[in-house]
Amino acid sequence: MRTGDVHDVQERTGSRQVKPGELYCARVVPAGDTMQIFGGVEPVAIGQRDALIRLLDEQPHPVALVGFLSGRFAPPVLQNTEGESMVLCEASLRVADPAALSEALNNEYEPRDDLPDDRLGWFEHVITHGMERIRATLELSGDELSVQTNSHARFERVLATIRKLDPSATVLRETREPAGDLKAVQRLAERNPVEPTPFLDPAADPALAAAMNEFAAEYEKAWLDEPIPALAGHTPRECADDPTRRPDLIRLLDSFPEDHGQPGMMSPARLRVSLGLS
Repeated sequence: MRTGDVHDVQERTGSRQVKPGELYCARVVPAGDTMQIFGGVEPVAIGQRDALIRLLDEQPHPVALVGFLSGRFAPPVLQNTEGESMVLCEASLRVADPAALSEALNNEYEPRDDLPDDRLGWFEHVITHGMERIRATLELSGDELSVQTNSHARFERVLATIRKLDPSATVLRETREPAGDLKAVQRLAERNPVEPTPFLDPAADPALAAAMNEFAAEYEKAWLDEPIPALAGHTPRECADDPTRRPDLIRLLDSFPEDHGQPGMMSPARLRVSLGLS
């Protein structure tokens, strides 16, 4: 990938597992009349390829290289749809003039219509992956305003807006619970247990299956024109039209689980057809 050189490598163990198009980091050296792999063979995700090449070009210390390649063993990092680390943030504020603030909030956010008559509420929305999503939730009861978001950035942005609309607003309570990894989520779940929700089987509910398939189809349509980190920030449609980037797109689609008819799943086959790769 770095130089375009092609080598025929004599190898046995790994060759029973690797597939065409997969990326690996290895040291290939001459051994008599053959080329062989010396040391380990480490898989590299498509989204990590460019960063790894930059690191190799710096002739890194072995510890730095091992650190990079072993990053795949780290636990998953949970983020919201804007790529921000998950932090469950909540605050309650005392406001001086609820009527004036509610009128001002009507101009800043979308009013809610799902609350009792003694409460007012608002949503802040954002469009990501072609879909509208909730960024923040606000609720006013009497002279107390509550705010909920799932990241520091969203939380600070809403609080700054409230302070601009009502400089005298004072924070009564505030919590920020990290939820950026599975261990943090597990701790929150143990501290705040909830009743298990009944399992909904799409296979037994045609209406639910149809709704999930419609959602997946809309997501696929939006995904085609969404900047994808694994494609170096380019959209799938851009990569399909660029011969230099098309192999990356094909590798990415090949890494997706195949569609076995399960409702709500993205279909690599449909995506290939939409991108002219079938």
